[in-house]
Amino acid sequence: MRKTLSIAFLTAFAAGCGESGGSDTDTDTDTGTDTVTIADGTVVVGNVTSASFDSTAGTLTVQVPLDGSDVLQEYVADGTRDGYSRFTLQDDLLDREYTAFAAESTDGSLVGVVVIDGGQFNRFFGGGSITQNSYTAPTTGLVSYAGAYVGVTNVGDGLATGGADASLTPEAATEISGLVFLNADFTDNAVNGAIYDRVFDPDGVAYDLPTIVMTAADIEDDGLFTGAVEFGDLTSVGTYTGAFGGDDAASVAGIISLTEGFLEGAEDGGVAVTDFEGISGEAEYGVFVLDQCTVGVDCITN
Repeated sequence: MRKTLSIAFLTAFAAGCGESGGSDTDTDTDTGTDTVTIADGTVVVGNVTSASFDSTAGTLTVQVPLDGSDVLQEYVADGTRDGYSRFTLQDDLLDREYTAFAAESTDGSLVGVVVIDGGQFNRFFGGGSITQNSYTAPTTGLVSYAGAYVGVTNVGDGLATGGADASLTPEAATEISGLVFLNADFTDNAVNGAIYDRVFDPDGVAYDLPTIVMTAADIEDDGLFTGAVEFGDLTSVGTYTGAFGGDDAASVAGIISLTEGFLEGAEDGGVAVTDFEGISGEAEYGVFVLDQCTVGVDCITN
């Protein structure tokens, strides 16, 4: 079964948090909006059509517009960040410059991939993918997950965005790091969480970004979920989509999609900054792949 949902629909759904995920109905998408497509245990978000990560071989192939001569383009391994494998791709200096991150859960039940370019010719392309290889739900109870988050944004060095001007020169994406804490209730089939300690570092300057909240959303029978992302003041800033995997939902993976305004409230050494005023067209795609955690051992304690 294949399901396609528009971000506008997802946000409206999450605000109402009624029936889970609209999984029985295909929904047309508006031109220019993000989409989430679910088919056969795979979730793709945004411009990504497919992605495949082999953690053993250390290889990543992605289908996204204008990244290379092959439909499924193999990216170049380029180190790691916070436990996520980093990949890059630029066919030559005249073509778009892509940055991607990928990770597999400890039990192999989930794979998460995120990718974006920094923009060229008034547009950027990006998105993410989750592959769910296996899943059984716990019979009851609350479960917590914690770990690292990594994101990529079209806001590059010099604070130019991928859609800001008709630049002939391709821009590189910039990375964002953070930590994730997520709670799931498999009795009521609901999930919520937050991404905190977010840091954005263009031009080598580390800006602290506000915590973003993944508001309560339904968990579907297949372990998938989607909901709204907002700041602490309830301002909407995007959406999240994810899947549980493994025996008794041992793991969880998610893709974050943030829209204009996610850089608001940035601080440099505790002092509010105005560097991002006047920027428009900014976007962030991020990924988390987490294992269950134990309170007092590897979950957050503050």
